[in-house]
Amino acid sequence: MTSKQFDILRLMQWLIPALVTLFGAFDKAFGWGVIGTVETLASAVVAFIGVVAQHSSAQYFSTKTIVTKILPDKEDGEEAE
Repeated sequence: MTSKQFDILRLMQWLIPALVTLFGAFDKAFGWGVIGTVETLASAVVAFIGVVAQHSSAQYFSTKTIVTKILPDKEDGEEAE
């Protein structure tokens, strides 16, 4: 997955809930009565996007070296080991 595709997935992951919230306000104002279905579908889509993005991240970082421990800087006057 390219970096651009990953960024689009992450954008959709926060944009979809915001749009569903807006739709919920319209649903209540106009009495459409479909927000329950929309919320269910949106939750499933956002969860799926999260799984795909997490897999992509895990695959990307599996080829990278990550520093696991950072030692604090020495204070003035301390001897170096």
